[in-house]
Amino acid sequence: YSQLLSDIDKEVTKHNEMQANELSNYLDIVPKEHKNYIVPFPEDYEKYVLEKEMKCPICGQMSKQFIVRSSLLKLERLTTDMRSIYSPINPTWFELATCPNCLFTNSASQFEKVPDKYIGLTREALNKVSSVKYAVNIEEKNIDTVFTKHYLAITCTISPYLKDFKLGKLWLSLAWLYQDMQEYTLYEWAYEKAKLHYYKIFESSSVELSSSEEQKLYMIVAAFMCHDKRYRDAQKLYFDVTRIPQGNHMIEEMARDELEKV
Repeated sequence: YSQLLSDIDKEVTKHNEMQANELSNYLDIVPKEHKNYIVPFPEDYEKYVLEKEMKCPICGQMSKQFIVRSSLLKLERLTTDMRSIYSPINPTWFELATCPNCLFTNSASQFEKVPDKYIGLTREALNKVSSVKYAVNIEEKNIDTVFTKHYLAITCTISPYLKDFKLGKLWLSLAWLYQDMQEYTLYEWAYEKAKLHYYKIFESSSVELSSSEEQKLYMIVAAFMCHDKRYRDAQKLYFDVTRIPQGNHMIEEMARDELEKV
């Protein structure tokens, strides 16, 4: 993997150099090409979510947040970049919780769990994007709110603990949302951002992963490489997925299928 890691390191460095001021615009957090999509929540979404009162760890305000009732959803398929396609709703629309007062955003399952030492830094980050509060209604029930929540969650990802995992997942989720809206330029842009963070994880030797987590990481990185037409590198990773002991059988079979295709 020495040449592969060297290539990845060069790509990470290149992306880091392009980061500065990229998101500067009227909302401070979204790219200027971003539009208003005004796609409402499904009419029956309330059947598949619960509302729970949560306390914001940044400002202390209580608010109602969604919790997805995963047991009521059906997994239709899993894509090669590890996107789970569910029916009858897309749980991604409901997985992030946002405080309507200070705009702190995190996954609903981790919303109240912010270490004390990062509260001040998070508050500072939110103060820099306070214009969002006056530009959008974070409680509207449509996909525009979902997009805004993703960008706010990226802004609020301060703690170094698993930072690249969190940011990689958020950017990849954003890419999929843009893909759903047929915004392919922004899809490619967000996909590149996600790739940066997953490559960093792949490079790291300090991150401990379970067998299934390692499989998913290799599958995602292999998908990025196929996207960039680096089929030989992807082939190596798909092969490695099939060799990871005690992994997920479905992912292993997907890797075997992709191995034959590339």
